[in-house]
Amino acid sequence: MEVRVNNISYAYSGNVVFDAAAFTLHPQKIYGLIGENGAGKTTLISILAGIQQSPTGEMINVSNPGLLLQGVDLYQNLSVMENLQYFALEKGLAFNEVEQVLAFTKFPSSHHPKKYKHLSQGYKKRLAIALSFLTKGNLVLLDEPFSTVDIPTIRVLKKALREFVAQTGKTVLISSHQLKEVRDLLDEVLLIKERKVVAVEAAPHPSVHQIVLYFDCKDHTAITQLLEMDSRFWILLKIDQTYEISLGQNCSASDFISKVEEVGLAWSKIEKQPPLEFLFYSTDNDDQ
Repeated sequence: MEVRVNNISYAYSGNVVFDAAAFTLHPQKIYGLIGENGAGKTTLISILAGIQQSPTGEMINVSNPGLLLQGVDLYQNLSVMENLQYFALEKGLAFNEVEQVLAFTKFPSSHHPKKYKHLSQGYKKRLAIALSFLTKGNLVLLDEPFSTVDIPTIRVLKKALREFVAQTGKTVLISSHQLKEVRDLLDEVLLIKERKVVAVEAAPHPSVHQIVLYFDCKDHTAITQLLEMDSRFWILLKIDQTYEISLGQNCSASDFISKVEEVGLAWSKIEKQPPLEFLFYSTDNDDQ
């Protein structure tokens, strides 16, 4: 069942956050929510969760969503199992659903009796995500689900989200500043831009005949000198230490890599898919 949001608006202290924002979320998909700091990502999640109210518009098929907010602790002296069973009772869910969400998040049975206060940060985050899966609704809202956890835990949680969506048919909306970590998880992206919510899929390549690479390198001087020496490659855009590199006609990715290795340039990553930072920049600068 698709979720539809029509013309919601929100303002505080005279500052407009959203003005007639509208979008649709489809079943069995994972959406990313991106935007600049202060754009209203957490506010939008709070409105969808019913914590804050929009004075205008409507939300269709949004009822009792699962929710993970930043900085929310569970009951310190209850065990993993007791915390989940308590909230299952609160939500009118059967205890067998507790077993299901523990299975999704790969929570080892040895940890089920552990009190919340004795869990590592990674297992606390697993438990919080397992709790968000305990919902009668068709939508799960996650605000910064991968913050404060290590890379192996992120991998477990990403797999859990994919399996949860595939098996339940529910929709997940993720707000995250760790754009590179969530990029491969997302089916679609919602961008908060100019007080609207814009659905985007991918940053377009400059030309259908042009190969573009995304190249991570800390040595700006060295990469600039390399490109000055070889006119087959040029920089389209730089964000932080990632360069959007365009390759000339009849030039392949292996040609670029060979040149980089030939000059001994230190680099950490080369990709063909644009990081979400570039998607955001491309969409934010359309028609300017």
